[in-house]
Amino acid sequence: MPKRERKEKSASDILGKKISRRDALSTAGKIAITAVVAGVAAGVAGYLARAPAVKTVVKTVTKPPTTVVSPTTVTTVAPTTPAAPATVSIMGGAWMKPVYWDWVVKEGNKLLKEKFPERSPSVNFIPIPSGDELRKKLLLTAAAGKAPDIGHIDCIWVGEFAEGGYLMDITDRVEKEIDVDDFYPRIWKGFAVHKDRVWTLPLDTDVRLFYWWKEDFEKAGIDKPPETWDELIDCAFKLVDKGVCKPPERYPLLICLGASYAEFVANEWYIRLWQKGGELLKDRKPVFNDKAGYEALKFTYDLCREEVSVGGKRFPLIPVDFLMSTPEFDKDFIHHKFSMVFCAGGWLIRIAESELGWGIKEFEKNLGAAPHPRPKDGQFATMSGGWTGGIMAQTKHPDMAWEILKLMASTDGCGTYAKRGYIAVRKSSYEKYKDFYKTKLPYYDLQVEQLKWTHFRPSIPEYTRMREVFVKMVQSVALGTDPKAALDEAYEKVRLILGAK
Repeated sequence: MPKRERKEKSASDILGKKISRRDALSTAGKIAITAVVAGVAAGVAGYLARAPAVKTVVKTVTKPPTTVVSPTTVTTVAPTTPAAPATVSIMGGAWMKPVYWDWVVKEGNKLLKEKFPERSPSVNFIPIPSGDELRKKLLLTAAAGKAPDIGHIDCIWVGEFAEGGYLMDITDRVEKEIDVDDFYPRIWKGFAVHKDRVWTLPLDTDVRLFYWWKEDFEKAGIDKPPETWDELIDCAFKLVDKGVCKPPERYPLLICLGASYAEFVANEWYIRLWQKGGELLKDRKPVFNDKAGYEALKFTYDLCREEVSVGGKRFPLIPVDFLMSTPEFDKDFIHHKFSMVFCAGGWLIRIAESELGWGIKEFEKNLGAAPHPRPKDGQFATMSGGWTGGIMAQTKHPDMAWEILKLMASTDGCGTYAKRGYIAVRKSSYEKYKDFYKTKLPYYDLQVEQLKWTHFRPSIPEYTRMREVFVKMVQSVALGTDPKAALDEAYEKVRLILGAK
């Protein structure tokens, strides 16, 4: 769009020649002084014109010699205005207070004051209660032009935030200052990189395991955890037959079906799909509508159709209605409402600690952990999630934000994050804090070992919409929809979401 022409010409245009800024100012000053003098002269002349005539008296006066004093030049120096105090804001999950975020704020304040003393900098943490709420808050503040400097980013949001223009590309900074080899390779590639550029730094990861109550297995005469899907179902029936589980007070097996844990509803089906050798996408096209996808979904259908007899009454093996309404399925397992849970992670120690006062000794005494039962012809598979940190594109303090982000993802930062029950994503963090992990976090080495079999959800902008399709698919099958029909419908919806042919 062409610039609007100015209605008024500049002084240089009027004069018809080009002059410097200094000359212009000088000329303007002279013009102003001339105008003032002319005004004074005119005023005096007017006054004299109105004054009555007076008799002129001529008198000769001898004046003393006049002394001419040269004017003194006085230079005035404007006072220096100190730079405004700078605040680096971080919006993140409240569940990581106080262990991690309190450490970041404390150490971050010290770091910024050392590196940027002239700005009187500080770190401000903005807690958000849940993951879904955090995502919405970050997107809304960015849309309003009020995004924080740093965002706490779920690994599955990286593609969405990067392609949406919400994150700053940190590739060049990483190449100069970050030891990428210190991060577990699969975690780095799955969490930090999108379309060959680096957008975030990994902070933690986890793996999903199979857990059970040891005393229940002992009472039922079960001497080892189930290794296959068939053995899992046999264990469930044996727990009821031996009187260990008496629905509705206690059920043998918990699977996640609740809308409040939407991600986990889909996650269980993902794991079974991967165990059968299937995949969700290939080259951004859905490929889950195959034998592997069908058999993984039919397992859920069959499981939810099973019934057990207790005291002459029939009960479902899986309490579908209850599980679809319960707000906190993992707490139900910790409070022993179920004997087994198919898909949970290291965060269970936090729940056991807060709900029951358990430490690692009580946890490992009462609960067992093992890889997920898999189909007879299947393979080991689990999945990993995790969180990252990224600099929001709207930051006004990119250099300060970068220093804080490096701190968050440092050896000590990742090490401190993992203290909440997660897996440290840096090798140096594990080496430095391994004594803590092994004495405070149950089954830590088993979790790390499972990284060999782990899979990641697709970090693409459309993932959140895809997940909602998968959640509804699994829930509908649990309620009785034919697995093939549900799978076909989900496939068409995902295909449209991705714009795939």
